[in-house]
Formats: sequence, structure tokens, C-alpha cells
Amino acid sequence: FKKKDVAFIYRYDNTLVGTKITGANLKKYMEWSANYYNPWKEGDVTISFNPKN
Repeated sequence: FKKKDVAFIYRYDNTLVGTKITGANLKKYMEWSANYYNPWKEGDVTISFNPKN
């Protein structure tokens, strides 16, 4: 099982393919894939909030 294989789980809208993966490997994959969605760069603005306010 390789990281690239996950992209092919949903080949078609009406087909579901399952795979077995350990929790540790799932976490590792999720951390790896998150880098593609919102990479932080030096100089970026960081927004934070306090949900209690």
C-alpha cells in the first residue's frame, strides 16, 4: 500500500473500495496530505480567536 494508492479509492461515484491501514499509517498519511491543502509560508497572516468570547 502506497500513499498514491489512496487517490484511487473512489474511482467512480458509485464504487467504494476498502483498504486496511493501521492507525499510525493513517495518521502519517493524513499529516502528509494536509501539506497540500493549506501550506503556511513565512509572512502569512495567522488568525486566531477565543471561542469563549
